[in-house]
Amino acid sequence: MTSNPPKVLLSEIVTIKGGKRLPAGKSLQSLPSEHPYIRVRDVGQRNLPREGIEYVPDDVFPSISRYIVQENDVVLSIVGTIGALSIVDNFYDYASLTENCVKLTGLDYHDALYLYYYLSSGVGQQEIFQGTVGAVQPKLPIYNIEKIKVLWPYDKDKRKYIASVLGKLDDKIDLNRRINQTLEAMAQAIFQSWFVDFDPVKAKIAAIEQGQDPLRAAMRAISGKTDF
Repeated sequence: MTSNPPKVLLSEIVTIKGGKRLPAGKSLQSLPSEHPYIRVRDVGQRNLPREGIEYVPDDVFPSISRYIVQENDVVLSIVGTIGALSIVDNFYDYASLTENCVKLTGLDYHDALYLYYYLSSGVGQQEIFQGTVGAVQPKLPIYNIEKIKVLWPYDKDKRKYIASVLGKLDDKIDLNRRINQTLEAMAQAIFQSWFVDFDPVKAKIAAIEQGQDPLRAAMRAISGKTDF
């Protein structure tokens, strides 16, 4: 008979540290620098975004240089949208972190992936919800984050296997989403061509005027091929 994996306190497997806001009167910039700034709006998918990023100006960074993340840290939002999670990859290594998030640090990639999926699950989100305080401005304080209970198999290979399976499923879902987006864009382009721009009709008219086969011209317009 196999026993259930033990529940451990989050503070037993990671170090929890907060982020930092910019000094008063200072602003982020859209011009890329060496210091991306992770905001709450950037958190919520396994991978942090590559577009719409804001950066800490080089002259401001020294004042918040202690509040950075490192690769394989798990970022957790604690104010506003509470419970959003992401994993820090190489692009965001040493990026600055908003005060509205914390980093869960000290894990390798596979354990970070396992923790990300566990905390993103219904069970993990319920643990996060139970630690949230405040009615007007809900917040998840660090002392309650430390008390979050996590199912943590003692066997590292088991944690790695679980994370790998979930990661592959996530990758397939993301691939299907991107395929669907491509197909939707193609369908919209065809609709625009046929029913708004009337490309096949125009092609047939032009072919008749030039003494060519109007059907072949229409098929070329529909297919996008130069010959049909």
